[in-house]
Amino acid sequence: MVTSYPGFQFQYGYIQVVANIPSGQGLWPALWLAAANLHWPPEMDMLEAWGSGRTFDGAPYAAMYFHYSTPTSNNTYIKAIVSPASLAIGWHTFALSWTPTQVTWLVDGRPFMTTTQNIPQQKMYLIANLAEAVNAAAHPNVLPGECNGDLQIRSVTVWAP
Repeated sequence: MVTSYPGFQFQYGYIQVVANIPSGQGLWPALWLAAANLHWPPEMDMLEAWGSGRTFDGAPYAAMYFHYSTPTSNNTYIKAIVSPASLAIGWHTFALSWTPTQVTWLVDGRPFMTTTQNIPQQKMYLIANLAEAVNAAAHPNVLPGECNGDLQIRSVTVWAP
């Protein structure tokens, strides 16, 4: 795991990560922003990819998530599904454009999801990590300790207003 907390936090801007995402069984790579006040949510996941352990409509998936609070729920979210097969080969550019009124997620320059609701109005910091899914119910074919991949990052750039 690599984090910019506590040294670098920002509010609004454009963040871009060039990365090579692993796709092995049980791997759980993520590029995400967390609240600098250390209270969750909000959370903005530039990418959260699941190897062949978790599925969406029966297939492995990668997604961009936006977690936020509402008066009736501490974890409401929206997400966009991306084909993990297209992300598992080579280097890709993951980006997030964040303004006071809108957040847009991009992969290789192509917008995948935009929201204008519940936009975080606070400083956040970057986390890049590779975990392994060890929940036996969700990932019955994965044994703990079998993490066998690398999340490679070529560059991280933030343009802040």
